[in-house]
Amino acid sequence: MRQTSILLLISALNACGGDKTVKDTTVDPNTDGDTLEDTSSDTGTDTDTGTGTGTGTDTGTGTDTGTTAAYPVPTQLEVSCQDTSNPLRFRCIVIVEPAQPVELSYVRTDGLSVVRSQPSDEELARHEIPVYFLAPDTEYEISASPTSWPAQIATDTFTTGALPGRIESSLAMTGASTMGLIGTHLPCNTDATAVIYDTNTGDLVWYEEMDSPGAFGLIDMVQFTDEHTILGESEGDLIEVDLTGADVIRFNNLDDTLNATGGLWNGLHHDVFKHDDTYYVMFQDTGGSWFGLDGLDTLILVDDTGNEITRWLPEEHLPIPANWSGDWLHTNTIYVDEAGDIYLSWLAQSAIGKIVGDPTSPDFGTPIWILTGDDNSGLPSDITVDWSQVGQADGFSFQHGLNLTPDGRVMLLDNDRGRSLIIDVDEVSSTAVVQHAYDAHEGSCGPQGTSRTTSTGNPIVGCYGDWIREYDGSTHAMIWEAQVQCAQSGGWLSSGAARWYALDTW
Repeated sequence: MRQTSILLLISALNACGGDKTVKDTTVDPNTDGDTLEDTSSDTGTDTDTGTGTGTGTDTGTGTDTGTTAAYPVPTQLEVSCQDTSNPLRFRCIVIVEPAQPVELSYVRTDGLSVVRSQPSDEELARHEIPVYFLAPDTEYEISASPTSWPAQIATDTFTTGALPGRIESSLAMTGASTMGLIGTHLPCNTDATAVIYDTNTGDLVWYEEMDSPGAFGLIDMVQFTDEHTILGESEGDLIEVDLTGADVIRFNNLDDTLNATGGLWNGLHHDVFKHDDTYYVMFQDTGGSWFGLDGLDTLILVDDTGNEITRWLPEEHLPIPANWSGDWLHTNTIYVDEAGDIYLSWLAQSAIGKIVGDPTSPDFGTPIWILTGDDNSGLPSDITVDWSQVGQADGFSFQHGLNLTPDGRVMLLDNDRGRSLIIDVDEVSSTAVVQHAYDAHEGSCGPQGTSRTTSTGNPIVGCYGDWIREYDGSTHAMIWEAQVQCAQSGGWLSSGAARWYALDTW
């Protein structure tokens, strides 16, 4: 059998230097490139029965075993990377002939990061692939391979840039986290900037200033979505970006558009959520005599064009007493489950509730249940709660961070007692069991805070501030703790994160 040796041509684009490596391959011309490497030694007469459509058999002394590939073996493979305006993002160009899908992988050359991969599934001769989750001032090696020919490899190296001083921050950590990545708003100032940290090294590896001027923090929140996008409400603007920093949606002055201004918070406030293609925001309807700031928090559903779908008015669905006044509900959390039902946290009444979330249903907004953590709540509780499994004080108050664990249990931060609670609610029997409590770093929490889990159920707990903890969901032991370190601090009102998100599936 005649064999033709093809050396892949690897060359750099002018924008990026670094060493390149190639792998020599051999191709059997009678099998349309279905053999990567021939290590046999032929001493007899060959009769090759391969036709390029399956496995070829060499009847000489050596044996060729070929495998069918979706695309021909490449005759050219190049990779080169260029920096962008963000020092933690690069754009890599892969040239492959003939055109076919490729995969890019990259890793720190010092060995301190995991290997990350980015596929490009289109049949192209020139692929432009974004690279992110990079540490500052760090060298990376990047490898490109055709998807059908993973043994064909071209490599390059690049070095990331330094962070701007106002962005520069990191995590000082003890223990070992399972998350890999964790996201929040920038803890160092009130800029409308979202950030992601590497929980293996403590490095800040992603950031985006989503709104300028704008603000994230105690009142204007950020959410990291299941679609691997970042959603934020910044002083009445609603913005969602992807991991390249490109806008998914940008609704400037949405509060004005929805006529959702005024109130104690002067417009949209506290939380934002996305479920499917629906966005959930809230504002405070005002009226009454409490310094002109009496208000009940109205929930508004918005579609992906910025148009209102419907709104939920608490006075139409909750048993609110006639003599209410002030910031009577102080709604601080929106969470939507897979079925589309909505969970709300009402801080001022030490209560949480689940309501019908289908806007097309005649029952939209009707409470499915209300659970109170304080006998003094002005809302009635539909759920009888068993506290016997938690060896601490019964009840919760000043709560934040309401959401569901991966297995469907209710989770919230009991701010007054500085702990996260996991509650198993049985809607059929109208009972609940508080199963676990996980302490934050502080003995009690101020405004906001984190009570969430990883995708595998490890609790993530923290007050508003610099500290965050991870617990083992099986043993309930704390396995990791971190404190934010800021190069430049914007003052006590902006010193810390309001809410953290485990990004172990990113």
